[in-house]
Amino acid sequence: MATKTSNSDVASLKSELFENISRIGKAISAPVRLEIIELLTRKSANVEEISNHCNQSLANISRHLQILKSAKLVESSKSGKNIIYQLPDKIIMDFLKVLKSVAYNRLSDLDSISRNFYSQNPDLAPIDHFSPEEAVQMVNTIVIDVRPQVEYESGHISGALNVPIDKINEFAETCDRNCRVIAYCRGPYCTMALEAVAQLRAMGINAGFLKQGFSAPLQP
Repeated sequence: MATKTSNSDVASLKSELFENISRIGKAISAPVRLEIIELLTRKSANVEEISNHCNQSLANISRHLQILKSAKLVESSKSGKNIIYQLPDKIIMDFLKVLKSVAYNRLSDLDSISRNFYSQNPDLAPIDHFSPEEAVQMVNTIVIDVRPQVEYESGHISGALNVPIDKINEFAETCDRNCRVIAYCRGPYCTMALEAVAQLRAMGINAGFLKQGFSAPLQP
């Protein structure tokens, strides 16, 4: 005989499920935690590297990392005397991509912030009048993909060189100063190409970045 299930039992189950799902929302409710996740989409890092990147104290970063770990958004492993933090899988990267997309589509403040930044820094404004595919055909032009190597290997613009953001200084040392460097990353919600261009320009290299990037399909 089937057990009779009341509406209150179903409501209780639903409430418990959403209570647990909300742990993810609570874990990413601090901007610095989103910044940590963004950094870990680029590379694994120890607490000192994360602290320097986020300009936060070691104690503060450690506290935020524990919150992210408790929500299973970040994991850690030991390497010698260091504890290395990384994302558990690509789903977290896809989650951040969707979150950014929703934010840019729903929050008009983000567009205003971007427009204000580029109005004050017009030389850093993204290039939107040609595509990455067109850029690689241009003479005296080097197109670089500044995403992590694993993303580059899973798909990239044909003819583009892979220069991950943490390798920009090494690239600049051997870069032909007679060429223009065009960078791209994951697309309009990613700042890696902007960061790369700012570094290259500071070293006297003619560089710009494409608004259109290369976005791998979301993991099913």
